[in-house]
Amino acid sequence: MLFRFYDPQVLLPMLATMAQDEVDLLLGNLSCLCGIADKAPIRYHRSEQAAFTPQSATWWKIQPHHLKPVYKTDVHARSLERYWWEKIPATMNQPDDPYALILSALEQAQQLNYSDTQAELLALSTLARETDTPAEQLADVFYFTADERNTLYRINKENQA
Repeated sequence: MLFRFYDPQVLLPMLATMAQDEVDLLLGNLSCLCGIADKAPIRYHRSEQAAFTPQSATWWKIQPHHLKPVYKTDVHARSLERYWWEKIPATMNQPDDPYALILSALEQAQQLNYSDTQAELLALSTLARETDTPAEQLADVFYFTADERNTLYRINKENQA
């Protein structure tokens, strides 16, 4: 995954979701970072007590809550569509508009407050239902773990109700 750290439309919304200790980690040896958000200047500072120690390994990781402000359902749907065309082309070829099917499922998942993984599994379950493809077959193609399979089967049952 590419992290466009240099893009204020990516970085500033993410910084707004971070606790101070996360800001300290991200900034590393920078004392502050300035930008414009909603036409107003904004500054993020490192804590005075946060000492910087150079690291040779990863010092900061993107967490799911950091991505919420930059999440776009249509981009997620396009990404899944491209990936699924690569992995399951025969299944993807069956619906008239697989993108619309995926997008609709992701939007439904948002309304149900599903996690990202559950949202993708709902979209896959919807595709399976619409194409009469056994969910187990898709789970095999994607090498799902036992937990992922169980979640897919549960969502599949709920989706059929």
